[in-house]
Amino acid sequence: MHNRKILIIGEVYVDQHLDIIENGYSTSRLGGIFHAARSCDALNIEYALAYYAPDYLVKDVEKFGIDVLRASSIFRLGKVDKAPNVMLIGQSDESGNQLYENILGR
Repeated sequence: MHNRKILIIGEVYVDQHLDIIENGYSTSRLGGIFHAARSCDALNIEYALAYYAPDYLVKDVEKFGIDVLRASSIFRLGKVDKAPNVMLIGQSDESGNQLYENILGR
């Protein structure tokens, strides 16, 4: 086993799964670099996150990254401004066109 730590760098999105309904609402999950973070956590690989995100996501990103996905550390590299960073996903099963639509700010 290696003794290296991975640094995951990227942007954080909210993935809004339009086809998964729970309690009458479509499901939301942290996306973007969190896909790689979930993989590292599942494989018990030590990693840290360095991310860009809008202000409204910072508290959730840092809590989820440390408390749930066990990142060793988290660094905010910058602020995403004038974009909500929401990705609409029409088909979640990853078996073809997932019908992604990036909601952009104005």
